[in-house]
This record gives sequence, structure tokens and C-alpha cells, in this order.
Amino acid sequence: MIKLIIFDLDGVLIESKDIHYESLNKALNVFGQVPITYKEHISEYDGKPTKTKLIMRGINKLLHEKLINRNKKSQLNF
Repeated sequence: MIKLIIFDLDGVLIESKDIHYESLNKALNVFGQVPITYKEHISEYDGKPTKTKLIMRGINKLLHEKLINRNKKSQLNF
């Protein structure tokens, strides 16, 4: 029997916007890609899935899975 469900809209329990920004840039850096500025992140990329962000950046699809995995690992280290 379910006794409790926690539903977190971003920013209610944990503000993860900056974590997503920092971890994606760490991943981009590892693979020699140009980082996203914070202004770009807020105005163009915030709230979008990582894969969509990579497509918007024009990053080679062969790197997508590697970047996504590295991005997830970086988020765990915050």
C-alpha cells in the first residue's frame, strides 16, 4: 500500500537549474565542445532535455550518448 508520494516541481524542494547548467558545461568541456553561457542557458535551453540542447547546439549525434552519460555523472557529484 502506498503511504506517501512526493512530487517535486523544479525549485520547490530542490533548485536544480544551476546544477543542470554546470553539469552540462562540464560534459561539453570533456569532449572539447563550446560551453553554454548562463544567459543562453536561461533564455534558450532551460527546461529542455539534454538531447534537445545538443541538437540545438549542432553537436555531432555520435557524441550525444557520451555527453548525456557524462552529464548525468556530473549531476551526481553536486
